[in-house]
Amino acid sequence: MRLNFEAAMGELASEEIQEEIWPNPPPFTGFDLVIHILFDDVNIRENPDWNKDYGLKPEQADCVFEVMSTIEALWERCGIEADQAVLRSQPEWEKVVKLAKRYINLSEVSDDYREYCMSRRSYFERFESGIPFEER
Repeated sequence: MRLNFEAAMGELASEEIQEEIWPNPPPFTGFDLVIHILFDDVNIRENPDWNKDYGLKPEQADCVFEVMSTIEALWERCGIEADQAVLRSQPEWEKVVKLAKRYINLSEVSDDYREYCMSRRSYFERFESGIPFEER
């Protein structure tokens, strides 16, 4: 679960992925999956122990809370059914990207993994790469 979460935050931090992959995402990637992971699988606001269970620093948890709050505010204004292109066109989307980048930069990972997490590779490709989570 944590690897999917890290990859989701990496996609939120990568404007390249959002511009080039999100409009026609391959399996196991894209805006809808990122939202599913943040709000359905993880939702650390409803499960505050999740961040402790997965070793998030308080600063990282704060980034996630703010990302979720910003996306919810965008949904209030644009509608819950607004697609990623509409949400990304809003000025507040810059905040989502900056917070996600901050989250990734706060992670105790190697520079190679940080770059890999924000690369254009899909979740499926990342999973299939066989990189053990412990070796991030």
